[in-house]
Amino acid sequence: MTDSSRENPRKLLAYAFLQRGILGIASGLIGPLIPFIARDLNTGLDRIGAAISFSVIAIFAVAIILNNVIDILGYRRVLLVGIALLSFGALGMFISKILILFFLCYFLYQLGSGVLSITIFSIIGNIHFEEKSSRIMQTAIYYSLGNIISPLLVSLFIGFNLNWQYIFLCVFIMQAGLWAFMFTVNIPRTTRVARSMRNVFRIDKKIMLNPFFIIIGLMVLFYSAVMDTFFTWFTSYFEALDISVSKSSLFLALYTLSLLLGLLLKSRLSRKVREVNMLMWGILLSLIFMLCIFFIDNLAVKNVMLFIYGICVTGNFTFLVILALNFGPKYAASIATYTHALAYLGSVIFQYLSGALSEHVSKNSVLYIDIVLLFIIFVLAVVIQREKVQGPE
Repeated sequence: MTDSSRENPRKLLAYAFLQRGILGIASGLIGPLIPFIARDLNTGLDRIGAAISFSVIAIFAVAIILNNVIDILGYRRVLLVGIALLSFGALGMFISKILILFFLCYFLYQLGSGVLSITIFSIIGNIHFEEKSSRIMQTAIYYSLGNIISPLLVSLFIGFNLNWQYIFLCVFIMQAGLWAFMFTVNIPRTTRVARSMRNVFRIDKKIMLNPFFIIIGLMVLFYSAVMDTFFTWFTSYFEALDISVSKSSLFLALYTLSLLLGLLLKSRLSRKVREVNMLMWGILLSLIFMLCIFFIDNLAVKNVMLFIYGICVTGNFTFLVILALNFGPKYAASIATYTHALAYLGSVIFQYLSGALSEHVSKNSVLYIDIVLLFIIFVLAVVIQREKVQGPE
């Protein structure tokens, strides 16, 4: 292999990792800013929850069809579409002073994030299939690094009394830099062989009706709901405890740091421990520490429990995708598409429910929801731990 041929995959991976890091920043901004969005745009938490769910519905629809769109347009064009949607959405959120315009731009922002995330997973699944476990785990680490940076950015802007909307201008500038970098990267076309639509639907039907994948799919749906709702409504929960957003954003950064440390720890453990065992015990410990967060009033102890919870709960989406990918490489693209689609569906349902209950019942509602979902995920983890992976015939 020549030096240039080795360089291209490295550059492609560098782009994928950097993009996942910036997507981590972009996705982590809305949650800590919810109290300011509600105040400055004069809206309720239920409407914000509805707007988040509405935007994720679009990503869910895109996730279903993007698999075949990539085959037609190729990776580079789809990535360019994703960058354009995210960038224009961020720029619009920066200048928006009207609620409906802000939500419309947020819709584009989320749509672009979804397109980019799914396409990067598809690139790794197609071009780096033999290294899929380590590469997917690495993208999760970069995404987690971005999640750490986002609440720190919020805390910095709020601490210096800067307009919070300038943060989205920063996202626009970062995407512009990645857009320029992408043109120095040789991005190959999809390596999948063209398939008839009848064959596509036959393969997809086999996956969707497979009992093992049905359980994995339910776990993805509920796990995504837990991770998204807890992160999004984090500062709103602490606001109900009379903790300022600038301070709770630091708590959120501590939590996201624990997610990163958990990913690094589980990345090492995955060489010695089966993914399904780490999944089961991680969810059980997450449930225990979530209950501790709920019942303990002392703020210092609550944050310690929060940190340990983050270490336990992180990385499980990656494990679920890897378990499903064990069906075999010919199912990889469809599995990546459907696991993401189910993750977005979970976010759609439970973001709206969390926002409505937070507005009309209690800001503790997100914890009630997440405790119930973690218990269900644990039960399903016990089931798959006892079963052998049996792919579609």
